[in-house]
Amino acid sequence: MKRLAGVLPLALACRASTAPKPAPMTSGVPEIEHRRVLQNEGDLQLEEVTWRVGSETGKAWLASWPAEVRLRIAASETVVPFRDLLPTEGTWAAINGGFYESDRAMGLVVSGGAQVMPLSPRGGSGVIAGTPTGFDIIHRDAWAPGAANALQSIDRLVDGGTNLVAARQAATRTARSAVALGGGRSWLVALAGDRSIRRSPHGGFRLEATTGSGMSLHDFANFLISATQAEKALNLDGAVSTQLAVHGRRRFEVIGERGTINAVVVEAWEP
Repeated sequence: MKRLAGVLPLALACRASTAPKPAPMTSGVPEIEHRRVLQNEGDLQLEEVTWRVGSETGKAWLASWPAEVRLRIAASETVVPFRDLLPTEGTWAAINGGFYESDRAMGLVVSGGAQVMPLSPRGGSGVIAGTPTGFDIIHRDAWAPGAANALQSIDRLVDGGTNLVAARQAATRTARSAVALGGGRSWLVALAGDRSIRRSPHGGFRLEATTGSGMSLHDFANFLISATQAEKALNLDGAVSTQLAVHGRRRFEVIGERGTINAVVVEAWEP
């Protein structure tokens, strides 16, 4: 989404909107009310979680792999529909990428060995970087060129199993998305409040009016620790950009309100 100059990094997760200002939310501990497996595709598993924070309820979709994986950053020169960035074959999971403004990524983007955008202090505190057998989530100051695929985003949510986001008494609720490492698995996680979720005629869901319905960033970090045993987690460009897709014998997708400028794609690792 287009960003406003002078806004602090964490505040960028709750973007400006022409809609009425949502009611503030008191921070709480997310409760997982129900969890079920939607798909098993070899090592790839897709789960749906029903959650509650106070009076707010919603769903989260968690795609995870237990073993070695291959990370790929699908990048575009401009904002495009999420589906345009996805593979057409194979078994994979994908989630929307990092923040953008004026149709340009705000931070580092490395795709297929080519640097599309450089590292930037405004791009966020975290980088997801591909490794020979998966990916890691590091602070931007630890970044060194070499990974064939990498993406900077605003901001790291969890490190060492600890929530890095300060609790705020008037935090905004919205849809969220993140990548995480925890419990011996690699995770892609998208989340939305029930008021934003609509059934899609193509299967899966589409999201509407996400600002004001979902979780605060602090609560989202707590949710990731609870639901994925996250040791590390990186926030992605959620809210209206929140979207996730899984492809195997059948396809499942959560499509957001607007396009994105890049996507994080995770596939089975092949030597």
